[in-house]
Amino acid sequence: MNERRASGFLIFLLLAGLVAFAPAAAAEPAGERPDIRLVLVIIVDQLRGDALDGDLSRLSGGGFNRFYQEGLVYRRALMRFAPTSTGPGHATLATGALPSVHGIAGNEWWDRSSGKKVYCTADPQHGLVGSPVPSPAGFSPRNLRAETLGDALFRRSSGASRTLAVSLKDRSAILMAGHRGKAVWYLRQEGRFVSSDYYYPQLPAWLEDFNTKRMKALDTASWTLLLPEARYRFADRDDQPWERNYHDLGRTFPHRLEDTLDPGSALRLMPLADELTVELAIRGATAEGLGRGPATDLLVVALSATDYIGHSFGPDSLEWEDNLMRLDSQVARLLEWADREIGPHHALVALSADHGIASAPEFLDLQGEAAGRIDVPGMLEGLRHELTDEFGLKADPLLGAKMPAIYLDWRVMDHAGVDRETAERAAGRYVERVEGVAAALTRTDLLSGRVPAGEPMQRILAGFDKDRSGDLVIVQQPGWYLENDPEKYATNHGSPYDYDAHVPMMFLAPGLPSAVSDRVVGTDDLAPSIAGFLGFDGPAQASGVLLEEIASAAGAGSYNPPQ
Repeated sequence: MNERRASGFLIFLLLAGLVAFAPAAAAEPAGERPDIRLVLVIIVDQLRGDALDGDLSRLSGGGFNRFYQEGLVYRRALMRFAPTSTGPGHATLATGALPSVHGIAGNEWWDRSSGKKVYCTADPQHGLVGSPVPSPAGFSPRNLRAETLGDALFRRSSGASRTLAVSLKDRSAILMAGHRGKAVWYLRQEGRFVSSDYYYPQLPAWLEDFNTKRMKALDTASWTLLLPEARYRFADRDDQPWERNYHDLGRTFPHRLEDTLDPGSALRLMPLADELTVELAIRGATAEGLGRGPATDLLVVALSATDYIGHSFGPDSLEWEDNLMRLDSQVARLLEWADREIGPHHALVALSADHGIASAPEFLDLQGEAAGRIDVPGMLEGLRHELTDEFGLKADPLLGAKMPAIYLDWRVMDHAGVDRETAERAAGRYVERVEGVAAALTRTDLLSGRVPAGEPMQRILAGFDKDRSGDLVIVQQPGWYLENDPEKYATNHGSPYDYDAHVPMMFLAPGLPSAVSDRVVGTDDLAPSIAGFLGFDGPAQASGVLLEEIASAAGAGSYNPPQ
């Protein structure tokens, strides 16, 4: 055998060996495009857009890094609306619509007809299922006015497609599950996962089994550092003055559930909560046979521990830093499960967040940046006096307030003969004099589209719902904390600024280009892009678009219609 033929033969053997040892799931018959049997959507509550900057080298290869190495990553996904909070954030990711359309204008709002505060997923007609203690609370997606991705899959498959959403938070699970899916969430008062009779007449066996076997004996769980302390940027700042000692879980490592009198609530502040959420989601998807039915199914895993940890300790803390690495392992766990049980050529995975988070104002102050905490109780009390004195009112002029919104009581104003727009402007003038407030936008101006120039103000306009938003929407100065209770959290989100609106968005699917993009996209593009990749338009009320990088591969993963 001459030298050229020998080298060619060796190359042939080498290539044959590579083919022989390639994962079976990677093989795909020539001429056939992969059918997507499962869409897996991972939502990380409060994962701000720069959270992974500089940390990828410390993370595993199978979690976030896998998206960067094999998937399509948008580093500049923005929420095109405000308030940047959990309810509106999840609703927009699910529907591709903005709050002005889908109606989830906040986690809570005030209803004018009843004069009462309304929770975004409250529904007294549908009670809890799985709680051993009777509760007057009820939950469903009835306040959501738009079709979700799961609803669209259900509609296109004539009811064959199934959706399951699992989260610590009811609003995260319910809004992502939509009107046609099923939602499961954690009830801190009972230390167990529950649902609503909107979804189940009784808890399914797989969920009861999880509560009975897995949720027991967690009272002794603890949170310790994953890596040697010297490997952390915040190793020397484990106890910062602005950190909160919620439920007596402590401000320093280790954090032990046995030290708290309320372990059910304290559990949410530990990465273990996400671990349990992922484990339950996998159990539920397996038991329900998601990805193995006659149509494309949807599994949503909404991970909430990062949000609780961020509120308690801030994003510039040792706890946040350690949680990010533990979060990465749970993302890897979900990807490994999808590869093993569904197959990489039959799964589309998307990952994003519902909002970002501000640094604690005290931390910003140490960095030389202007920041502070707005005295909301003092502001509201002063506003009451201001309006009462100016218009000679005989009753409380405020119906209620849930930052950033203030609701005037129009019954009081109408009885006194006060023009509503006049009252709004008087309220706005007073609020804008409060330290830390940048602007107070009135309902009249928002309804007519009259807002100051700039992206932050446009986000507020897109997040304004004519029936549910307030008569005054407050915009704080950058870095300023705005919450009804100024001391409730170490830090907060909700503002129209990029630190709250900027999140990552990532996709992993057969046929998608592998790239990292810095171009600006919107979180409302997530659901339409998944639908477009599967070959159909939707959801019905979506204003987001099919992203061009995904459009180039649209149809590479075909929608799996019912047989």
